[in-house]
Amino acid sequence: MNYLLYGIDKSLINKEIDNIINKNNILKESISEYILPDNSVEDIIEDITTIGMFSNKKAIIVNNFNLLLSMDTSFLENYLDNYNKDIYLIFVSNEEKIDSRKKLVKLINKNGKVLEFNKKDIGNINKYFKDYIKDNNYDMKDIDINYLINRLSNNIDLIKNELDKLMLYKIDDKIINREDIDNLIEPSIEEEIYNLTDAVIKKDIKRSIDLYHYFLDNNYDSIAMIPMIGNQFRFLYQVKKLSSMGKSNDVISKELGVHPYRVKLAIETNYNYTEDDYLKYLYKLATMDERIKMGELNKDLALELFLLDKDI
Repeated sequence: MNYLLYGIDKSLINKEIDNIINKNNILKESISEYILPDNSVEDIIEDITTIGMFSNKKAIIVNNFNLLLSMDTSFLENYLDNYNKDIYLIFVSNEEKIDSRKKLVKLINKNGKVLEFNKKDIGNINKYFKDYIKDNNYDMKDIDINYLINRLSNNIDLIKNELDKLMLYKIDDKIINREDIDNLIEPSIEEEIYNLTDAVIKKDIKRSIDLYHYFLDNNYDSIAMIPMIGNQFRFLYQVKKLSSMGKSNDVISKELGVHPYRVKLAIETNYNYTEDDYLKYLYKLATMDERIKMGELNKDLALELFLLDKDI
């Protein structure tokens, strides 16, 4: 099989390489890696045409693919038209874009896969993990994949680690659902801040205080929490503003660089609140933060009064 992996997200590209190697049971001794221009095209060709010492299966990784496009690649082009199915030839480019008009790119696309890995494309994260789940023969609904990614704040390394845990947990039936996610994965700090903010705007004082004490019990500083809460209110305000301008969820997601599921939740929250509501909360938080830093307020008491919806 032949692959071209390109994009600025090196972490995601490396994970895809690991996935290819693990999925196809390629021995460590049968993996070779080349970096252009330190290595030559001839080095790669020699490896392709050499029988593996330890196994028929080989993985050949070629970095800096874009440099190949200015070289004589006639042999590689001929090879791709009649490639060895036991050789996993993986071309890697860390450029954001690839020239799809080039013959070599077209041949890889025809006789393999061309995959994009640009972190700024939130949708690409979804696609990667959907493919990863499918390739490992597990079933998981799109809405639950989105829920998992949102809960882990688009942190690719964390998502991969937690997904592997979920797969091990559900190895018998190979079906992962939202209940499994809630049972196995601890809430992230971002998720709990979202829950705290949600409780504040809904004036659910008991829930607000319970969550606040959860943070204190886990050694979170009130000073650090104030800007985090402020960021969540600012996000809700931005979504409300952009939504009122007629922009779709997908457009808002791309403009703010967040997962679409997070935008969906914000819009559901925003239904009963105005832009002015959020601006008032932001003003109170900014004023409180300034007075704490000036020594006029005790940080823990000030934040608790804010959560109790009391004047400070």
